[in-house]
Amino acid sequence: MVHGASLKPLTEANDDRVTRIGKWLRKSHLDELPQLVNIVRGEMVFVGPRPASLLVDARNRKKFKKYPERDQLLPGLTGLRQLYPRKQATRHFALDLILINNVHRCRFRVWIICWTIAHVCLLKGI
Repeated sequence: MVHGASLKPLTEANDDRVTRIGKWLRKSHLDELPQLVNIVRGEMVFVGPRPASLLVDARNRKKFKKYPERDQLLPGLTGLRQLYPRKQATRHFALDLILINNVHRCRFRVWIICWTIAHVCLLKGI
């Protein structure tokens, strides 16, 4: 991001605060690599609900009664939300609940990882 960028809760597709290098890092998903350190530390897992910003998290805790169920799992590098990114918040939370209820299934996790790799290799927005 450019120096002195204001903090907005969410960024837009053509956010003018993002530099050319930043756009390339996002498109290639190389901006996600530092999260591997968090996985090695045990603070994150490969498949789990993506961490939300503090603002979004606080809003969703008030909006959805079952939202604290997300806290049952460690945050993940990828999840169902990344495969269906352009959905409304209610749909995102529904995808998180599906993930929470099925993440114990090895085949389900492998399916999510394979689809994530396919999306990254095709440079689709995740």
